[in-house]
Amino acid sequence: MQKAKFILGCDISNQTITCCLLEKPGTLLLHPIDFANNIDGFEACMEWLKKNDVETIDIVACMEHTGVYSEGFCYFLYDCGIKVILESGAKIKSSFKLSTHKTDEIDSIAIAEYAYRYFDRVSGWQPRNSNVEKMKSLLSGRDLLVKKRTSIKNALVAVQKKIVKDDILIESYVELIEMLTEKIETIEMEMKLLIRTNIQWQSKVHIATTIPGIGDLISYNIFVLSNGFSAKLNFKKIAAYLRICPYQYQSGSSVYKKNRCPKYGPELLRGYLHLAARSVSVHNKKFRKYYQRKMEEGKPHKVILNNISNKLIKIICAVVNSGKAYIPSYCSVNPNFLK
Repeated sequence: MQKAKFILGCDISNQTITCCLLEKPGTLLLHPIDFANNIDGFEACMEWLKKNDVETIDIVACMEHTGVYSEGFCYFLYDCGIKVILESGAKIKSSFKLSTHKTDEIDSIAIAEYAYRYFDRVSGWQPRNSNVEKMKSLLSGRDLLVKKRTSIKNALVAVQKKIVKDDILIESYVELIEMLTEKIETIEMEMKLLIRTNIQWQSKVHIATTIPGIGDLISYNIFVLSNGFSAKLNFKKIAAYLRICPYQYQSGSSVYKKNRCPKYGPELLRGYLHLAARSVSVHNKKFRKYYQRKMEEGKPHKVILNNISNKLIKIICAVVNSGKAYIPSYCSVNPNFLK
């Protein structure tokens, strides 16, 4: 991405967007101003820039990733021809020392300065395919309904075990569970129909599900993660993104800790992979053999499951990139052994 003449720093909240225009650190061309976080506010921001003779081609906008709060403004700026940088709020915050004051105006300037200083390390934002965005919403909605159904099932079990029972309450719980189950099945059918709209997507998902332990839900999440299989999958980058690869922590000879995986990351796909790892470690002969061997070596249970999750991601990337289904008897050979 070519460096722009000006950086538009945007601090996004539910109701407002605070924008400033930075020429270089310490030099503001336009001081922070608030706009409504809706289409009228977006258009008012563009009028503000035009009024001050600033061309869209000279601007790169930077903002924190705040989910649905920043989504509308990102799409609007992209449609106007303005390049957008969407960055983690934690990463921006860690790049600056804490100030005695914290306001939307100060934050917008800090965001703009971050984009200026680290321009060579950031990447431009691009909107996902509309069907990929729809799939992401369906996956999130399904997960929410499943959690609600599980909580109601637990409540039903607790009520049924009570000495004094209330039939009306039990009947209400049963009806809610049936209704949620029906809605979950409807969402799952909608996801299948969405994948079937593209032969390539359908083929890639089918190939991924030939791997032991990998079902539709993991395949759909990989579909979203890769923006509709539009790019070659890199298992190292995916493992790092999911936070299932161990990170080192050491300094000199006195500071040393065991390699650990962070306890944060995309919860949904991490959870599905963990369940898949548990399943294949019991029901698949090859993975069961690997699990038992590592247990004999003294490896902790969770470490082995995490290793299996990494193996599954690696296999998913390999079969999806190659376009060939999983071969149970396949065995990779180290090139060094062929010499």
